[in-house]
Amino acid sequence: MKKNFMKGMTMLFASMAFVACSHDVSFNEDYASENVKAQYKSNFEKKYGKIDPTQSWDFTGYTSASQARTRGKQSVISESVYLFNTFKTLVKNDRNTVETSIDYTTTDDLKLWNPNLSVTLYPAYSHAIQGEKYSYYHLGIVENGELYDLTANINTKEGYWYDAQKGSLNHNSGRKINSKSFQEGENSYWVAYYTYPNTTAAYKESNKAIMASMAEFKIEYYKEIVVNGDKYWCFDCNGDRDFSDLICLVDNADPAPIRKRYMIEDLGATDDFDFNDIVVDVIQESNGNQKAIVRAMGGTLNFTLTIGNTTWTKDGSKVNVRVNGEIVEQDTEVATMYNTQAPEYDFVLAEFTVTGWDWRNNNISVTVDGNDNVSEKKVIPFPREGEAPMIIAFDPVTTHWNLERVPFETDFFKPLTDDVAEE
Repeated sequence: MKKNFMKGMTMLFASMAFVACSHDVSFNEDYASENVKAQYKSNFEKKYGKIDPTQSWDFTGYTSASQARTRGKQSVISESVYLFNTFKTLVKNDRNTVETSIDYTTTDDLKLWNPNLSVTLYPAYSHAIQGEKYSYYHLGIVENGELYDLTANINTKEGYWYDAQKGSLNHNSGRKINSKSFQEGENSYWVAYYTYPNTTAAYKESNKAIMASMAEFKIEYYKEIVVNGDKYWCFDCNGDRDFSDLICLVDNADPAPIRKRYMIEDLGATDDFDFNDIVVDVIQESNGNQKAIVRAMGGTLNFTLTIGNTTWTKDGSKVNVRVNGEIVEQDTEVATMYNTQAPEYDFVLAEFTVTGWDWRNNNISVTVDGNDNVSEKKVIPFPREGEAPMIIAFDPVTTHWNLERVPFETDFFKPLTDDVAEE
């Protein structure tokens, strides 16, 4: 039996580099930066209240900071799709390549799991837990704390590799799944997990432990392979970072686009909370391509925006502006504020391709020049939980930015009460 099924994914993402500038100043740059941050946090908490150490600043539907809607029933639809014997022929033709020619332990080609999609999945292969004659793999969702098994028991018996040629893999059926309306959160997420047959007391106890630790089986990544033109999605169901546990033939995959609106303060002032110094929408399309749309720039300092592997700098770039009712492209002027006085919320100031954006971990940062272009640059990463935020992520469909010097409403997050803060 596997002793440790904790999901310990050790993905290697490009780390954000803090930008240092070489210039002659008469004060310690690190201290100045921390001093500015301390002033900002003090002013922030005076206005909005004490920050919970666990407060996340990603209010999109993809993280626990988002308040999941209470549902009376499961939002994910799953229905069986009958398979004919031709499916077994397809599996037989692909089997040798699937089972012997692919390294399922590499992590550099993993894809982020999008919980909002429609897809038909046909369980085709499974790679049984070594040393266990009988076990099962499952795909499911936990929604508002309740587990829904979408695929039922997927057999992993009769040898280390098991496929549809060797018998009925999940009752000779696929699963047509639609989770486009699913809202991921702290108690709502997709899972890939395993169980044992309830034939012995030890197996029953193991299954109880698995059910009690379902959050450890949350799907965050998967592997996609193409064999003979057939697309397969590969899942790790037992936390060993081997993505050969369950391999499903994929049809009609339609992942919903991922969209986040990052609203940013550039620390030009420590008491300004309109969060419109930079407003940028970052989008991952259904085909996986990524792009960014700059919507507003209310700051008057030069900055460089870093999103994943891509940078965009205000100074030296082109932006669209409206002149006499017509949209024309112009060189940016660093001291000019764009689209914050009488904002057009669908206006595209600038658009550029992005690569390497990790929407789960918000690998976005801003490097802001000093007022005189000589003093220190300020590097603003996406805030850790409990920090005073200078970047906040929202759903662009439901959130507009404010007018210049109009701060966020005081109830945009739930601060600690005085009683809780004192404890």
